[in-house]
Amino acid sequence: MEPQERSETDTDAARVGRRGLIAGAAVLAGGVIAARTVGAQTPPSPEDGHGGVRSGVIKPLYVAGTADTVYQNFDGTHFIPANSTNPHTYVIGGGIYGNGEFRALLDLPQGATVTEITFSLLHNTASQTTLTLYTYDANGNFDNSRINTYTTQSASIVTVAVPLGTPLVIDNSLTTYMLRWVSSTNGPTDILFGARVGYILPGFAQVYGSATNGIGVSGVSNGGIGVQGIISAGSASGTVAINAQNRSTAANSHALTAVATAGHGLVGSSLGNNTYAGLVGNAGPNGARAGAFYGDVVFSANFFVLGNQTVYGTKSAALAHTDGSHRLVYCEEAPDSWLTDYGQAKLVGGKADVKIDAEFAGVVKTDNYLVFTSAEGDHNGLYVTNKTAQGFSVRETKG
Repeated sequence: MEPQERSETDTDAARVGRRGLIAGAAVLAGGVIAARTVGAQTPPSPEDGHGGVRSGVIKPLYVAGTADTVYQNFDGTHFIPANSTNPHTYVIGGGIYGNGEFRALLDLPQGATVTEITFSLLHNTASQTTLTLYTYDANGNFDNSRINTYTTQSASIVTVAVPLGTPLVIDNSLTTYMLRWVSSTNGPTDILFGARVGYILPGFAQVYGSATNGIGVSGVSNGGIGVQGIISAGSASGTVAINAQNRSTAANSHALTAVATAGHGLVGSSLGNNTYAGLVGNAGPNGARAGAFYGDVVFSANFFVLGNQTVYGTKSAALAHTDGSHRLVYCEEAPDSWLTDYGQAKLVGGKADVKIDAEFAGVVKTDNYLVFTSAEGDHNGLYVTNKTAQGFSVRETKG
């Protein structure tokens, strides 16, 4: 019978202390301070212990802050002259002094909100020094309104804040962000020791990694978990412990890959009820499949299909044999979708009335069906008549 249509409803502390906001690490003593060289020069190389280089700019440290805030720390060696002829000196310990404008490129994650900018400096001169968060875009628009023109003279290292006004949300698709320090004194009485930028990551993330080419975040463990994400109990719905996105439009650009030498490549489990699953794949809007397996697949429990199933190959059942092994048996195929029920009836006086099982009738169309008879004994011929939605009759010819 034909089925009915159905709907299925960090950080190294010593390193931070040396390279971060230095407090008293290089205070003037009798007007003498240790320095590298005097004159126009480039920042130290990675071999000098000042981090990796990105597009010619030394990258700062990322340091965990409060519960929601992360800090990006700079020392003086992160600031390079806006003009290569600007005389300047990088001080041993992480400071810089010089005459002119010096810049440090900010490399903050998309969507981060800047909440704090401070500079650490020694300003023991009557001239002013300018501290700025400078932004510009590809159309030539710039903004230097976040500025502190500092004139207070002091023989001690001080921390000076740059007023932000409204919170600044980073948009790397349009804008470039820099810290600027402008000094009119080329001498050890006006030294920039560093700067610090505090920001809140999108979604209040506590770890951020960025790479132009390479690995943004890497976790390594010799006896435990390399990278772990945990959402605290009682958190709001819709939270995600680990999120992977690949926004590249190039072919074969994957969001997440997992390879194991002696174990499962990817393991998922759920402690929720039967509306949840240990592993879920969602199809994309452009025809991408929700899942694909290239190789043998093993299911050790029930398998449910809430949709159509197409098999390019044979379908078989492995039935247990009396010798302890299994035998493959195959189902009969048809070009149309049919369901079959089997039964027995006995002719009395050359006729038998057969009722269709109610459970079977509930899942098939009973307005048109076929009945095949198989007689067990001598007879004058059998035929089927009186077919209704409730049953049918079998008659013996000339009975």
